[in-house]
Parts: sequence; structure tokens; C-alpha cells
Amino acid sequence: MAVIPLIHSPIYDLNLPDTHKVSGRKFSALYSEITTGAMSTRFEPHSHWPATVKDLTLSHDPDYVARFQNNLMTRAEMNRINLPWSVQLLERSFLMPNGTLHCAKLAIENKIACHTAGGAHHAHHQFGYGFCVFNDLAFTAKQLTQQRIADRVLILDCDVHQGDGTIDICQGHADIFTCSLHGQRYVGPKRQSGSLDIELPDGTEDKTYLDMLYKTLRTIMRDFVPNIVLYDAGVDVYFADALGKLNISLDGIRYRDKLVLDFFRNKQIPVATVIGGGYSKDPAELVQRHLSVFQAAADIY
Repeated sequence: MAVIPLIHSPIYDLNLPDTHKVSGRKFSALYSEITTGAMSTRFEPHSHWPATVKDLTLSHDPDYVARFQNNLMTRAEMNRINLPWSVQLLERSFLMPNGTLHCAKLAIENKIACHTAGGAHHAHHQFGYGFCVFNDLAFTAKQLTQQRIADRVLILDCDVHQGDGTIDICQGHADIFTCSLHGQRYVGPKRQSGSLDIELPDGTEDKTYLDMLYKTLRTIMRDFVPNIVLYDAGVDVYFADALGKLNISLDGIRYRDKLVLDFFRNKQIPVATVIGGGYSKDPAELVQRHLSVFQAAADIY
């Protein structure tokens, strides 16, 4: 059995009030579950370093990056992100995108790698939105292609919300395929049109969801054969998620993650996973949901 690279940093945690939609300490709690539980021997932790301003301006407007870095954002702009500016958030925001990039590079070497954060898919080229400051998925895809590490990158986004920021940043790049499988209820400043968008009605249940996902994977492979997949394994598709409106069970999430990883493993295409969205008043329950993709990786690789 292969040892799977695991990318994490304690800097990912945010000190947020318990009333906030984001569970700010779930990242270290998730890491602890992975590294002290039954899966601990299957994962090898890796550290990484922050992105530079120059790195981030490949995917984000330089003025936006500079104003965020120097705490010059307006109140309206920070309200749109819905996270309070702090040095802690600043450090996290520069570190996390490079975590996903490092995860992708390790996945190319090892066929699979997993990140305990990532999936900030609402961050657009010129602004942040919906708990997302800088878009690690778009950042990673553009870095991989610019550095000629990969010729074709697939961003497979299974968060319940559309990856609108990812689409905004990656539009016009034929070497990046953006696929978003999401609930049809509008979330975000403007609905975007990516390479492939699948909208699911409120209340969609396991069988319909999984059938559509499998058909979507086959459709992608007919049109675009990637060198690497960036998989956003958002768990806000869960029926009891605080911000989701689909009706997917925990078993459905687990089957989804195994389906995705097994599909690409059989095709010898590396996968880098990020955790995406998930919202609950019960932090322990939420961590159990996020564990699904790590367990799938441990089972399949």
C-alpha cells in the first residue's frame, strides 16, 4: 500500500465566533483524526510555504492582492468575503493556495495527494467572496500549466455551490477544464459558464446524484483527457448541511469520493484532493463528513 502525501498547516485554523457559518478550527481537528486514527499509517504529512505576491497575481488582480495584504479593503469588500480581516487570515490566505499547488505536485509524483484545506472556489480575479480570499484551485491550475508541469488540468468541483470564481479566473484557458456539479439554487455574485456545468434541483438524492456524476466523468473524458485532476470534495451536498439544499446521505458522499478516485486511478490520472465547503453547528459531525475523501484515498490507493 502506498503512503499518501498529506498537506496541512496549523495556520489554517481561524479564531471565529461559534455563531459564524465557518467552523474555524475544523482543519486541525480533521488533521488530528487522520494522523491519530486508523488511517494514520497511510498518510505522510508534508509542510509547505506561503505563495508570494507575484505568484498570486497570476490568478488575481495585483491591486486586489495588495489591498488585501495591506488591510486596505473596504468594509463592503470584507463583508462580501464574510471573514474579518486579521493577520491570522492574511497568513492563512497566502499559505493555503500554495498548499493546493504542493498537493498537486505531490499527486503527480504519487498518483494521489490530499490537502486538509482548499476549495476556495468563490474567490474571483478581482475580489473575494463567500469565505474565499484567494482561489487555490485556479491558482494551482494556472501555476501547473505556466510552469509546464501539466499540459491539461481538470478542476472537478463537487461542492454544492458553483465554482464561479474558478470559472472567472480560468475562462479562456483551453488547457484548464472547469467542471462544476452543484445545486441550481443561485449562490454568488453572478452565475458563470464553465467548461461543463451540471445543475441539480433542490432535494436531489443519492442515486440521481451519483448517476449524474458518473455520466459527467465519462463526458469529460470524451472531451478533455487531463494530466491531473484537482478534486473539490465539498461535503455541503449533505442533506443536513447548514448551507446546502441537496439531499445526499453520508453514505452517498462516501460513494461519491470512491467513485471519483477509483475512476481516475483506473485511468492512471493523478488526483489532488481539497476539502471544499461543509457547514454545521456540530464540529465533530462536520469533521466526520470531511474524512470521507481521505478514507476513500486510503481504501483505493
